[in-house]
Amino acid sequence: MSAFVKPVTAPFKKSLGQLGLMLISAILLLSCSSSSKISELKSSNYSYRVKSLVMHFTAVNYEDSVRFLVEEGGGVSSHYLIPQLNDESYPHSHIKVLKLVDETERAWHAGVSYWQGRTGLNDSSIGIEIVNVPECFEQEVPAGFIKPKSMCIFPEFESKQIELLIDLSKDILARNPDITPTAVIGHSDIAPSRKNDPGPRFPWQKLYEAGIGAWYEKDSVAHFWHQFNQHAPSIGLVQQALNIYGYGIYQTGEFDRQTQDVLGAFQMHFIPWQVNYQADASTSATLFALLEKYFPERLEELMLAYEAEMSMPLDEVTARVNQLNMTFKNNPDAAPYQDNRQAFIALENSGSMSVQSNNISAADVYINEQKLNLGAAFKTAPGSAPQLFSIARRTQNGTNTLRVDNIQGESDGEITISINYPTIDDTAQFPKIDFSQVDSFIKDDIKKGFPGAVLLVLHKGKVIKRSAYGYARKYADGGELLAVPQPMQTNTLFDLASNTKVFATTLAIMKLVDEGKLSLSSPLANYLAEYSGDGRDTRTVADLLSHASGYNSEIQFFKADNPFGDAFFSQDKILTQEFLLNRVPFTSNRRGAQTYSDTNFMILGLLVESISKMPLEQYVEENIFAP
Repeated sequence: MSAFVKPVTAPFKKSLGQLGLMLISAILLLSCSSSSKISELKSSNYSYRVKSLVMHFTAVNYEDSVRFLVEEGGGVSSHYLIPQLNDESYPHSHIKVLKLVDETERAWHAGVSYWQGRTGLNDSSIGIEIVNVPECFEQEVPAGFIKPKSMCIFPEFESKQIELLIDLSKDILARNPDITPTAVIGHSDIAPSRKNDPGPRFPWQKLYEAGIGAWYEKDSVAHFWHQFNQHAPSIGLVQQALNIYGYGIYQTGEFDRQTQDVLGAFQMHFIPWQVNYQADASTSATLFALLEKYFPERLEELMLAYEAEMSMPLDEVTARVNQLNMTFKNNPDAAPYQDNRQAFIALENSGSMSVQSNNISAADVYINEQKLNLGAAFKTAPGSAPQLFSIARRTQNGTNTLRVDNIQGESDGEITISINYPTIDDTAQFPKIDFSQVDSFIKDDIKKGFPGAVLLVLHKGKVIKRSAYGYARKYADGGELLAVPQPMQTNTLFDLASNTKVFATTLAIMKLVDEGKLSLSSPLANYLAEYSGDGRDTRTVADLLSHASGYNSEIQFFKADNPFGDAFFSQDKILTQEFLLNRVPFTSNRRGAQTYSDTNFMILGLLVESISKMPLEQYVEENIFAP
């Protein structure tokens, strides 16, 4: 253990006699109180606190690393720091591992993070910082759009650093047996949209060869690569595979920004010679090879879905996610009628649903209280592909109900039912229906000063009228008539203003408080670690709810001529979030003065998403509107 150095505290100036008396007194107190009142009865039901080991590079030299990680006010820390010998700020001739925080204590190294179902990984991980300083260059982009990934030159890690890291990691794994190979990860793995450390030069394969972390088998990669070159898995399936391995990613079915970020983190870890942020055949093959090695039971369900995709037309594979996707468990102890029904939208005489049964022998499934014959769904082997059933004979226009009762089977059995959104026909010829009275009514209102409107009439899944009237914008913000009003279009988007504040964000906050997941009197920084600086750490949830936080009335990020100019111009969600959490200034540093502000509720929406780990619209749909 000569490689480890612990911080040294100043010795107490006590005489040997005094120390001896103190020691004897402590022993007597322990023997008189603790041992006589507490007996040990070892429980079998426990686990170790630490579940993952996280690698970082410091991105700054040794001197700055100590200032940030050790000195008060730095705001971050880690359990260990490994200096770099080739560092002018390092004052010694050889390097040792420096212990900054005891492993039993919580170091502030992970921030907002997710891995394998756990969030806030400071609570359940050990962090190692390694001095390594990349040089990064940023690209200029038009105002309002988030910058692409920086181009960085990543230096090699020193061989002595890696030797010390391997010895340290082995010791940590020996002390913390709940850290599995797939839970030895980098900061970019647990926070892919924020971090890129420890970078593509970090020797993950060398660590694996020393018995630390996960790696794949070459033959397995080759097998999947040949397969995926012929038929690539959908982006939704790749998202699902990344989530199974451990990454915090939503299954949207779209190649969105979160997917690019996660793919980049995955590639830096496992195929660092090919960091292109794309879901190409080699990346997918590497991912599936890792699942085959470490999560074989989950791979089976993915491959069944992959095989089903191969037989689908491309437009079906890339279709949007289901409107209803519910899992019903075999729970005889549940209260009657609890969580056994759900509403969905359908059109009369149309629609289908997929049913996947695992260890279930029978169940009663009803659409609009009409029982379905699903016998085939309960005769499949566990992990089989979902069975497709028509529900067209039982659907009606508008709201329909699904109910599941009398589930029978194994205690861990469950049945998953998915129903797609209804398909609307927007290509049919408009029938000859007289809408002249409706047209006149709207036009008369426009003559009286109402700006404009769009009318869409939908009948039995077919659009039979779509018309635009008047202007989308007729008046300026101050009320003056525009010299050139903007005509209304049939595809104009309407802003429902503050309805979301009341009927989504506020209700979501109430539910989280009711469930004990959120405290109104707590600072937001307790839940959003990135919400910091300039007095943000003093703002409570209640301050934002009551518009007493000190923010201005609004910042129209989407407009280049907003009150703050280009500095706060954004038409990109991720960039807007960064502005909200770190940059939007307070017009008053004094809490308590009430000023109605959109900013308050935009931040509260991010708070709901951070706690629930799902988009705000999905959270309120699944937890408030649908129930």
